[in-house]
Amino acid sequence: MEQPLSPLKDRLFVSFLLLLIWIPLPLGSNRVFAWSLMEMAIFIIAIIWLWQYRQGKRVLPTAFRKAWPALVILGIWLAYIGFQILPLPPQWIAAISPQSAAMHALVEEASGEPFKRWITISVAPDITAQAFVKSVAYVLFFALTLLFVRSRVELKWLGYAIVASGLIQALYGIFMVLSGLELGFFMEKSGFRDVVTGTFINRNSLANFLTLCMTVGIGLLLSQLNNGGGGSWRVIFRSTLSWLLSGKMRLRFVLIIMAVALVMTHSRMGNAAFFLSLLIAGVASIILSKRSPRSAVILLTSLVVLDLLVIGSMVGMDKVVERMEQTSAESVNRDEVALDMLNYWDDYRWSGSGLGSYYTTYPSYRSEVVSDSFYNHAHNDYLEMFAEVGIIGVTLLGLFVLATLWAVFRVLWRRHDPWCRGFAFSALMSICAILIHATVDFNLQIPANSAFFMVITALGWLSFGLPSKNKAYLPSQHWNGGYDTSDKKGFVVVSIFILSLILAKTAMWAGSDLITNGSNYQMSVWNKNSKVEPLTLQKQLEKQETASRLSPDNFYSLYTMGRVAFWQTKLNTNAVVDSKEYKQMHQQFRLATESAPVNPMGWLLRAVSLYYQQDFGGEFQKSLQNAQQLGRWENAVQKGVILMGENSWDNLSANSQQIVINAMRDSLIKHPSQAKKSLIKSPLWPFFCQADKSDMQRISCN
Repeated sequence: MEQPLSPLKDRLFVSFLLLLIWIPLPLGSNRVFAWSLMEMAIFIIAIIWLWQYRQGKRVLPTAFRKAWPALVILGIWLAYIGFQILPLPPQWIAAISPQSAAMHALVEEASGEPFKRWITISVAPDITAQAFVKSVAYVLFFALTLLFVRSRVELKWLGYAIVASGLIQALYGIFMVLSGLELGFFMEKSGFRDVVTGTFINRNSLANFLTLCMTVGIGLLLSQLNNGGGGSWRVIFRSTLSWLLSGKMRLRFVLIIMAVALVMTHSRMGNAAFFLSLLIAGVASIILSKRSPRSAVILLTSLVVLDLLVIGSMVGMDKVVERMEQTSAESVNRDEVALDMLNYWDDYRWSGSGLGSYYTTYPSYRSEVVSDSFYNHAHNDYLEMFAEVGIIGVTLLGLFVLATLWAVFRVLWRRHDPWCRGFAFSALMSICAILIHATVDFNLQIPANSAFFMVITALGWLSFGLPSKNKAYLPSQHWNGGYDTSDKKGFVVVSIFILSLILAKTAMWAGSDLITNGSNYQMSVWNKNSKVEPLTLQKQLEKQETASRLSPDNFYSLYTMGRVAFWQTKLNTNAVVDSKEYKQMHQQFRLATESAPVNPMGWLLRAVSLYYQQDFGGEFQKSLQNAQQLGRWENAVQKGVILMGENSWDNLSANSQQIVINAMRDSLIKHPSQAKKSLIKSPLWPFFCQADKSDMQRISCN
C-alpha cells in the first residue's frame, strides 16, 4: 500500500511549521503589519491546500472529520461576528442593541438629518471587520492543523516546532537581560527592562506564550515515557536513570530553559497559571487514567518540585512572590477598570459592541479614579469578550472550549496510545492556563498567543481523532493519492475566491496602516521642528489620501488624514474660514465620527474643525457635547473643550458654554490641585465660579 508523503517533503506542511515559528517573533504579531503578515500567510497556505484538494492531491483526514463539533461551533462564531458588521435598518438594530443604535444616532443628530443609512450592531464596524478577518485566520489555523497532521510523524514535528518557538523566545529573552542589551524585536525595549520579554512587548504575554509552549513540551515527554507501571523500586529507579541519560533529557533541558525564562518574566499570574494548570491537568490525567504509569507521576512531580523550588530560588521566584504580595497602583487601576467594564457590558449585554471595539468604546465608561494610562485592553479577557461580543458570543466560545475538553477527557479516559494521551494532556493544561491567566490579563488579544492556543486545542482534537497506531494508513491519510473530489469542486472554487478577496482586503488594510504610521511620524517631526515645507506636506497629503482609499472606513486613517489636512491651515495662514483646506479637514473628521461614533477624539476634532471655520452652530454644539460626554474623564478631551471655550466664549451658545463649564468641573474633580493651578489663570474662571453651583465649584472657588 502506498505510504504517505514524508512530512519534510510536504513543502506546504513545512511552510505551515515555519509560519508557526515566525508568528511570535515580530512583537508577538501584536501590530497591524505583523498580524496582517500572519493572516495573509495563513490565507495563502489555505488557498494552496484547497487548490491541491481540488486536484485530488489532498483529502480530509479522519481527525478533521471527527473534529466536526469544534468546526461547527467555530463556523457559527464567524457567522455571528459577520452579523455584527452586517448593515441593517436602524429599527432592527434598535431592537437588537439599543445602545448601538443610540451611538450611531449621534452622527445623524450632529448633522441634523434623519437616518438615511443602515447601521451595524458594532459601534466601530471597520475595526470589527478587521477583527473578523483575524478570527477567520485563527479558525483556518485550527483547521489547517487538523488537515496537515495525518499521523504521529507529523504530530511529533508539530510538537517540536511549538517547543522550538518557545525555546527561541526563552533564549533570546534571557540573553537580552543578562547581556544588558535589552532589545525587543530589532529595537530597544521601551519598558519591562531587567525582566525577560523575548520579542514580545509585555512580560505577561511572553509568560503565557511560554506556558503554552511548555504544555506541548510536557506532552511530548509524557508521550515518550515507558508505560510499564510494575516492578520493584530498583527496577523503577533503573528505568528512570536510563530515561535521564537518554535523548529525552534534551527535551527536559529545553523545558528547564523555558521555565527559567518564565520565572525571569516576574509575571505573577503567568507563573501561577503555569503551576496551577500543571497541577490541575496532572491530577485530572491521573484520575482519568485507568492505569497511570509511575513514570508519568514522577515526571509531573519533578516538574513542580524542580521548577518551583530549585529554578525559582536560583533565578528570582522571590521577586515574583514579592510582586504578588504588593498591592500596587497598577492593580488598583485594573480593579477600577473591571468595575467600569461591568457598566460597559450592561449596555451591550447580549450582542456586544463589536469584536475589537473595546479601546474605542471604553473611554465613555472610564471613571475618574482610573489613571490617565491608555488602556488598549481590559486586563481581563472575560470582561472584554463579554463587552465586545455579548452573552451570545461568549456562549459560543465557551461551547468550543467545553467541546474540546470533552474530546480531551475522552482520550485520557479511553485511549492508551501514549502520543494521543500526551497531547491530550497538553491541550488540557493549555486550556487551564489560558482560563486562569485570562482573569487578570489580555493574552487572547495577542495574535501569537491566540494562534498557538488554536493550534494546541487542535492537538486535543487530533489526539481524539487520529487512527490507532497499529492500523494501516487510510486513504484519508494520503497526500498524493489522486482522489476524486469532483463533487466538491464548486465549493472549493467559491472558498478560494472568498479567501482571495479577504487576502486582498487584508493587504489593503496593511498598506493603509503603513502609510498612516508614516504620516504620524512625519507630523511628529513637523511638530518638533515647528515647520513643514509645502512640497513635503503636499506629498504626505497625497500619500494619506491613498491610505484613505485603501481603507475608506478606517477611523485611524480618516483621523490621521484630518490631522494632515490641518497642517495645510497652519501653512496657509491667509486661508479664509470657508477655504478648501478647512473644508477638507472637517470632511475627514466627519467621516471619522461616522466610522466610530463612540470615539470621543473623533468628535473633539470634528468640533475643532468647525471652530477654525468659526462655525459655532448646531453641528459644533453636538460635536462638542458628544466629545465631552463620551470622553468625560479623558485629559485630551477636557483640555480641548476648555481651550476652545477660552478662545470663543462670546461666540458660543448657552448650551455650548455649559459644556465647557462641565469640562472644567470634571477636570477639577479628576485632578483637583493640578487643574486649579491651570484653570484659575483662565479667562473663564469667573464664569465657572458664577455658573457652576456644585460642591466642587464652591470648594474650588473659595
